[in-house]
Amino acid sequence: MIRILGPLVGALAALLPVSVSAQPLSQAEIVRVDAAAAKALADSPTPSLSIAVVRGGRLVFAKAYGLERLDPPTPADVDARYNIGSVSKQFTAAVLLRLADQGQLRLDDKAAAHVAGLSGADRITLRQVLDHTAGYNSYFMLDFMPAEGERPVDPAQIARRWGGAPLDFAPGARWAYSNTGYVVAGLAAQHASGRSLPALLSDEIFTPLGMARAGAAYERPLGSADVAAYTRIATASPRAAPAVGRGWEFAAGGLAMTASDLARWDMAMLEGRLLSPAAWTALTTPARLNDGTLTDYGLGVYVDTARGRRRVRHDGLSSGFAAENRVYPDDGAAIVVLANADFGAAPRQVADAIEAMLLPAGAEASAAAPPATAPAAPAIDEAALATAKALRRQLADGTLDRSRLTPELSAHLDGAVLADYRAGLGVLGEPTGFVQLRHDEIGGLRASLYEVVWEKTKLICVLRLAPDGKVASFAVFEP
Repeated sequence: MIRILGPLVGALAALLPVSVSAQPLSQAEIVRVDAAAAKALADSPTPSLSIAVVRGGRLVFAKAYGLERLDPPTPADVDARYNIGSVSKQFTAAVLLRLADQGQLRLDDKAAAHVAGLSGADRITLRQVLDHTAGYNSYFMLDFMPAEGERPVDPAQIARRWGGAPLDFAPGARWAYSNTGYVVAGLAAQHASGRSLPALLSDEIFTPLGMARAGAAYERPLGSADVAAYTRIATASPRAAPAVGRGWEFAAGGLAMTASDLARWDMAMLEGRLLSPAAWTALTTPARLNDGTLTDYGLGVYVDTARGRRRVRHDGLSSGFAAENRVYPDDGAAIVVLANADFGAAPRQVADAIEAMLLPAGAEASAAAPPATAPAAPAIDEAALATAKALRRQLADGTLDRSRLTPELSAHLDGAVLADYRAGLGVLGEPTGFVQLRHDEIGGLRASLYEVVWEKTKLICVLRLAPDGKVASFAVFEP
């Protein structure tokens, strides 16, 4: 069951016992974190991890593991910046909340008051844009970066192109994750304040919180003192990830910082600093749909429970990067795990291990957990399954029926990428299992998720079909 954070978030630090507030990680706990990081790096070729842990509202641990660069091999540095992907969304939301606190806008303003050229903007509020209930179709809901994504773009063009398209649903009728909505939110913040979004982030959040190395990657690109970004095709060796063109990550992602920088934001959330109590409550309160259904998303953050404890979280994925950020408001704790790889599950794996260490399951957690029930098996889309099986076989053979692909996917599956798929999948032979895990419509595409199993290997396959039946996206990767 989802529990809503109350307006007393700002009092949490004062309520925590002094002994807890002052408690660093013990040597045994450090050994457990080191072991979790080592296992995650061994389980997949993720080059590096940077970890920060908050306990009692204070930063008590920060350490980097692995290699921030593969060539030449360069040890990871705790002061290196990583792109945090969609974890950035909560900062965009915080900027709008700061502007609302200052009377420069209201969350119930209609989007049309700040951004032109949008569908339904006279009915959609900024709050709905931030909690993903506006109905805007999300751009680039693909599992690869199209060539267009490597070229610069004006965020206003993104808003007009995707935000100006017909709505996916009536505002407030459904919840659907939308990068487009956050571009609209960023443009609205700029319109209301007369300042650029990077300037707002720096002036209103990063500087006051002492997040010294935080900034927009499109304004302060990652350099030699930061990590390099890596991607991977199926089970092939990691390769340098393509750089995202300027503008595509505006407001929806693209912030770069150290793990300790992100932890400082988490500490502010735990202590109720920077934003007003009402703003923190708005940020961490799950949205309700028009019919009263409660979602699990506030403004830029998911809100749920873990081990019987309240949790505010978001993950992030960008070209060459992945991130996990988790805050436990009742426990004065937070976990940050950043990786310079957009494949594998290392950040989640390590965050889960640290979560289990910080929040040992007890009687309260056991009592709070609802009885386990088996989820209903999803209806099998036989046509999509046959398409996915055929594409897997073609990639393993190194040959493709490109007539079934969109031009963007066909261009992505070029010689180098196709060679990696053939090298990684060809040696595995025919799978023993190909099971649909999920089937849904996401971002206007029919999306199917599969588990593909061989004797000693398990991979995940994602297929996305366009309305005309063309394959818009297909990827095979490690879970």
